Amino acid sequence: MQQRLSGRRVLVTGAARGLGLAMVTRFVAEGARVLLADVLVPDVEARAADMGPAAATIGCDVTQRADIAVAIERIVTLWGGI
Repeated sequence: MQQRLSGRRVLVTGAARGLGLAMVTRFVAEGARVLLADVLVPDVEARAADMGPAAATIGCDVTQRADIAVAIERIVTLWGGI
């Protein structure tokens, strides 16, 4: 697979399963570093562990502004931005 997203940093909410997980899987395969955000923390941690160093996690409820701010802060700290 081509590395079309190499050097990109992505934040995916709802990343524990379904469409969010499918996006994360494809983004990582394409070379992006991805922060998996979800309220299902054990699930996203398990998924990220399978993906290696290109994936990190954070517990995040997108209905809470404070959680969104923390998620953005984490991706900036890890990789320099979104």
